[in-house]
Amino acid sequence: MRIFELIYTTILLLAIIVTFFIGEKSQLLIKYRKLLTIIPGSAIIIALICISFEGFRFVMGPLYLLSIILFIIVLIKKRRKTVSRADHYQENQIQNNEKPKKKHRFIYTFGIIVFCIAFLISIILSWFLPVIHLPKPSGPSKVGTIIMDFTNPSRTNILTNKKEAQKIGVQVWYPASDISGKKRAHWMNNHKVASLFSKMIGLPNIFDQFCLVETNSYLGSSVSNESAKYPVVLFSGGAGMFNGQNTIQMEELASHGYIVFAVSHPNDDFATIYSDGTILPYSKQLSDALSDDTSKAIDKVKNQFSEDEATPKMQRAMIKEAELSNADVRVWAEDLIFIANQIEKMNEGSIESIFKGKIDTSQIGVFGHSFGGAAAGQACLIDSRFKAFINIDGSPFGDAVDHLIKQPFMVLGTGSDSSIKFRASDGYNPNQKNYMIVNVEGTEHMNFTDLNTVIPRIGKTLGALGNIDSNKQTKITNTYVLAFFEHYLKGSKEPLLERKDSTYSEVSIKRK
Repeated sequence: MRIFELIYTTILLLAIIVTFFIGEKSQLLIKYRKLLTIIPGSAIIIALICISFEGFRFVMGPLYLLSIILFIIVLIKKRRKTVSRADHYQENQIQNNEKPKKKHRFIYTFGIIVFCIAFLISIILSWFLPVIHLPKPSGPSKVGTIIMDFTNPSRTNILTNKKEAQKIGVQVWYPASDISGKKRAHWMNNHKVASLFSKMIGLPNIFDQFCLVETNSYLGSSVSNESAKYPVVLFSGGAGMFNGQNTIQMEELASHGYIVFAVSHPNDDFATIYSDGTILPYSKQLSDALSDDTSKAIDKVKNQFSEDEATPKMQRAMIKEAELSNADVRVWAEDLIFIANQIEKMNEGSIESIFKGKIDTSQIGVFGHSFGGAAAGQACLIDSRFKAFINIDGSPFGDAVDHLIKQPFMVLGTGSDSSIKFRASDGYNPNQKNYMIVNVEGTEHMNFTDLNTVIPRIGKTLGALGNIDSNKQTKITNTYVLAFFEHYLKGSKEPLLERKDSTYSEVSIKRK
C-alpha cells in the first residue's frame, strides 16, 4: 500500500474496532463520546485525501464504501441515543445495557462479519495488486520520452489484402539533458488504455492502477548533448499488447546512450496511442482471425506428427501452416521499416523533430517480444540497415523458416512456451547460423515484459508469470539486451556474450 492508503486503512480499522468492539464499553469514549463520530469521520477525510493525491484504485473501493457505511451507522446510533433531557440519561443507560433481542443480536453480528470480510478482501487485493513503480535504469543519463505518429499511406490490411492509409503511433525514449520542470511519464497515460487491456485479456476493468505506475522518463525533455549522435534501436511488442510494454528495457537502453523507438501496430495492439491523445482500440475481428489461424495450424501439425513432445521440425511445420500470422508479421516488419525511413528523415531534418542530427543512422538495431520478436527478424531479412536484432521469446513467423538471416541475433526466452511447448529458437531455418540462444529457467512468456514488475504477485497466481524472482528477471533481461546492443551497435567487447555459461544460475546459453 502507498503511504496515504496505509494511513487511511489504519484509521478505518481503528474506526471499526471503536464502533463495533469497544464503543461505549470504554470509559474514555463515554467521557469523550465525540470520538465515536470523529474517528469514522476522519477515515472519510483521509480517503478523499488519498484519492486526491495518490489516485483511485478499484481494490480500495470496498474500503472507501465501508467508511461511508460506517459513518452512517455511527450517525444513526448517535441519533438514537440522543436525549432531550438530562434526567432521562440514567433510564436510557439502563435500557441501552439491556440484552438485545436475538434478532437484533444476529443482525449486529452479521454486520460485524460483513465488515470484517470486506475489510480483509480489500487488504488482500491491495497486496496482490500493489502500485509498483518501474525500477531505475542503471545508466548515467536521465531519460526523456515523447509520443509521435506517422501516417503510412499504403499499409497492408491482411483481412482484405488491400493497401490503406494508417497512422502508426511511436513512443521514443532518449538520453535527456534537462528534466527540470518536466512531468514524469506514467506507464499507461490514459484510463481508456487500461480498460482496453482488461478487455483484451477478458477480465473486468480492474487495471486502472496501471495509470498510477510511474516510469523514470520525463515528457518532452530536450535531447542530451553528451554525445554528438546516438545509435538507434526499434522495438516491436507482442500480439495484443502495446508499444510501452517493455518500458523498463527502453529506459535502460536510453540511459546508456540509445534512442529507442517503440513502434505500435494499429488494430493488432490492444491500444495504439497517438500524440494528440487519441486511442485506437484493437480489432476484435483481426484478433479472432489470428488466434483461429494459429490454433488450426497447431492442431494440423499435431495430427501430422506422432511425437509426444514438440520438435524443431514440428515448430517449422506449424509456422508454415499459419498463413495469416505469417502475413501479419510481414506487415509488422513493414511498420518497422517504415519507421526506420521516418527516423532517417528526422535525422536529416526533412521531418521536424528534436532528433535532427542526433541519430547515428548507420547503427540501427531492432528487438521485439513474442510476435514482435518475429517481426524484428523479418525486418532484418528485408532491410540491411538493421545491424542486429533480439527475438524475445517469439515463434519466428514470417519467412525466416525458409530463409537465412545475415545479421547476428539473440533469442532470449523461456526455452519453451507453456501453452504449446514450442521453443522460440526452433522455428528458424535449420541451416541458420550466427546466433545465440539465452534461456531463463523459471520464466513464463510474460516475464519478459513490464508485467513481470507491475503485477508480480497476481501474475504468478494466475500463471502468467513464472516462479523466478521478478527483480532478478528484470536484471537478467536488462543485462543481456544492453550487452547485445553495446557489442553490435557500439562495438564494445562484452564478456557476457562470449562466456560459455552465464553469471546467472537461471540462465543457459547455446550458440549456433
